[in-house]
Amino acid sequence: FAAKAGYPVGERVPFKEAIRCFFRAVPSLMLLVIVIGGILAGWFTATEASAIAVLYALLLSFFYKELTWKELPEVLLRSARTTAIVLLLVATCTGLSWIMSYENIPQTVSRLLLAISDNPVVILLLINVILLAVGIFMDMTPAVLIFTPIFLPIATQQLGMDPVHFGIMMVLNLCVGLCTPPVGSVLFIGCSVAGVRIDQVIRPLVPLFVAMVVAVLCSFLAKSAILTPRLAAEGLQGGAASSIGVAVACAMAGIISGVVSMTALGTTLVAVIVPLAQKSIFLALFCTMLACIVLGMGVPTTANYVIMATITAPILVKMGIPLLAAHMFVFYFGIVADITPPVALAAYAGSAIAHSNPLKTGVAATKLAIGAFIIPYIFALNPQLLFINVDSVFKLVSIMCTSVIGMAGISMGMTGFIRSKIVWWMRAMLLVGGVLLIDPDPITDLIGLLLIAIPFISQIVQSRKAKAAPAE
Repeated sequence: FAAKAGYPVGERVPFKEAIRCFFRAVPSLMLLVIVIGGILAGWFTATEASAIAVLYALLLSFFYKELTWKELPEVLLRSARTTAIVLLLVATCTGLSWIMSYENIPQTVSRLLLAISDNPVVILLLINVILLAVGIFMDMTPAVLIFTPIFLPIATQQLGMDPVHFGIMMVLNLCVGLCTPPVGSVLFIGCSVAGVRIDQVIRPLVPLFVAMVVAVLCSFLAKSAILTPRLAAEGLQGGAASSIGVAVACAMAGIISGVVSMTALGTTLVAVIVPLAQKSIFLALFCTMLACIVLGMGVPTTANYVIMATITAPILVKMGIPLLAAHMFVFYFGIVADITPPVALAAYAGSAIAHSNPLKTGVAATKLAIGAFIIPYIFALNPQLLFINVDSVFKLVSIMCTSVIGMAGISMGMTGFIRSKIVWWMRAMLLVGGVLLIDPDPITDLIGLLLIAIPFISQIVQSRKAKAAPAE
């Protein structure tokens, strides 16, 4: 629509400017990591997380120099006024909700809707129409506080809807009402900001209104409204067909597990690899990786994981690696076997489609997927990436950053390219630096960062000299 109307196109942001803006935005993006990570780690509740978010946002305001100490009292005063308005609104709506409950208004509305029709789709459609009309004339916050006690019992008790499903449906309808003429407050606010008339905006927004109406219609469709006998039969048929493959794979894996138990193969692997962990954890993990790749070659995904979990995962658990990290390690390498020569089934299938050399395709696939060979080591050595025994948000973020940089360094070293082709000694520095960043030790992290930074900075300097040479 913008192209058809001939709207002006903004200038494309240069790559360097985009990178600079990204790094400048990293402190702001960390707000999500702190809030979500803190809640998942159990450091604070959702309510406490909101207070942490406010404090962090306040600190960021000083960090970005968007707020001064002189302006702080005014900001706090405005916040107090806004909070007072919201609390007054909540208190009023709470009182009104109590009155409606005391007068049995939800039950009356329920009886009224059920008297019109007992079809769940019709009742949901009526609720949608009411909420849409309410959203046109009323702000979202009071609408949610007033009408939730009325319609929620109908949706959950009479229609069997999930409360989350009803909440999404309700909020979607009220949001659509906020930008729907003739009273859509958001629509008028947008027109006043843009300095255009309301009649100039409505026609271009017709496709968006149609899309919103379709979204509203989709939101009120419950499972009972969309599940037909044909779909149920097809679902049962597909489930049975899928179960056959899984059952066969599990049966074969059971046979393999029995063979492992009878021949003491698992015990032998544990006896050989676990002592290596006392000398070098890397060596033990490397031997486990080889075992996973060999055992996973040519095996489907489901059977692959069952075999890995039966044979190799106990080895890592005995080495002291957490259970989830151990299973992620063996599963990753079991899947990587599909692109690892000589039995690289996925690479061979791709080479058949591309009419290329199978072995070369497998080698190229291994180079491109080198990150998949590094991630399992990171899981095993840094279980905090899986939110296991998280010490602090800072530690979690630092591990994430060093892991990403390490994988990028190894990928650049394997491909031999950063901004242009690099010489062999730069590739060696990138590979060694990436491997060092896998180990969660401050010294190895510092050395790894330096080894990766030197070739990267060298490439930037050479690129700038190459650009400056023609100008001179």
